[in-house]
Amino acid sequence: MVAATWKAALEDAKRALEDRNVISALGHLQGAAKKLSSELEDEHRLGSDNGKVKVVHYTSLETIHALLTERSQGLRLYDSVHLTDPQEGWYVFSKSTKSIRTSRWLEYPVSHAYIISFLPLEDDAHDHLSHWRAYGDNGRGCSLVVSVPRSELYEVNYCDRIKNDDAKKLIEFIGVSDRVWNGILRRKKESLHSEYENMIRDSSATVLKSRFLHKHSSYGHERERRALVVTPDKCSIKTEVRGRHIRHYVRNDAFSMDRLLNSDCRITVGPAVDHQGDVAETLKRILDRNGKTGPRIQVSEIPYRTYRTY
Repeated sequence: MVAATWKAALEDAKRALEDRNVISALGHLQGAAKKLSSELEDEHRLGSDNGKVKVVHYTSLETIHALLTERSQGLRLYDSVHLTDPQEGWYVFSKSTKSIRTSRWLEYPVSHAYIISFLPLEDDAHDHLSHWRAYGDNGRGCSLVVSVPRSELYEVNYCDRIKNDDAKKLIEFIGVSDRVWNGILRRKKESLHSEYENMIRDSSATVLKSRFLHKHSSYGHERERRALVVTPDKCSIKTEVRGRHIRHYVRNDAFSMDRLLNSDCRITVGPAVDHQGDVAETLKRILDRNGKTGPRIQVSEIPYRTYRTY
């Protein structure tokens, strides 16, 4: 059983710590991280095959324009600090938040994940008022219906029982990780000290990313599906300035526009966009100019009043 395997690896790490063999303990901890992350993520994984599923992604008009006009573009996975729910990622630690936040090895990049949100394509979800407000720039953006690999997506959980079960496993892992971390700190004078620090951070980032697959039950109606990665290597993180915001993100080849802009693709101009018809025609011309004739462009049918500020 997988559960027994990661628990056994943690027990091996504890025994190595008792023998003051911190390097051996770190090796066992790495093994436990791989097994535990697989167990936790398999509970949420949409599929492991190469098949595709249609989903909808809401974003800003500015982002859609950039995706269609810039070469080698693709949907980007954004840093978890930009999530709509500010407590997301910490729900699994609701009873231990204070102690968890003080663990030094949980600092960046372990405390971050990179996420792109999709919603299931049913009940006309490409033109859904609450989704426009939450994800589509308050109706001023676009929705993008695309077919993506099932293996890239996870289902978000909104059930407290499942969240609490996962929390117990993560907290058990963190308890041993803290002890290994403290053992590494005592070996600071050794030349490989920084390498050991990176090893525990990488292992922890791998297993802890599953905490971003839980949201508050208030969001349950969304039935969100996510692509989710961690990138401990800072060189793979890109920075982009948009208006007053600096965003960090990573790219994933599975979401390149060359793959997504096909006959299955549908782009809907949001209900609060000024001159919807003109915007739709502009997007069509951009696609035609780039030889992308498959995607269908349409406008939202939702009546939506916008207010001018003076």
